[in-house]
Amino acid sequence: MSGPTVALIYRADRDQIESLTNKVVAWWVMDTPENRRVILESPDARTASDVTYFKADIHDASDEDVISMLPVIEDHHAYQKEPYTDLVVIGVQWSPALDESLRAFGYASVEPTEHGCVARGMRR
Repeated sequence: MSGPTVALIYRADRDQIESLTNKVVAWWVMDTPENRRVILESPDARTASDVTYFKADIHDASDEDVISMLPVIEDHHAYQKEPYTDLVVIGVQWSPALDESLRAFGYASVEPTEHGCVARGMRR
């Protein structure tokens, strides 16, 4: 990650969470028993960063679910002392529509990953 990073988690395992613990300043985690367990089993994620659980009435997250969270995350983290610049999305696969929406929201680049995508360089 190139700057302060926020993670948006829909479905993740412990290895995915632990790979990000030193890079993420805040976690937005869909509130499911599985996700709570993963965060609880990853003490670095719990203690080193801000964790916010959000309710969602979905089983399979989609582009639209990610897009609907962008303004919420922006409202909470854009005006910090050091505002976030990057967003890691886990549990929703990259798609051209998601890529286009993230760029339209203000990210300079979007890279697909095995479990989602990374949007970098938020322009405000």
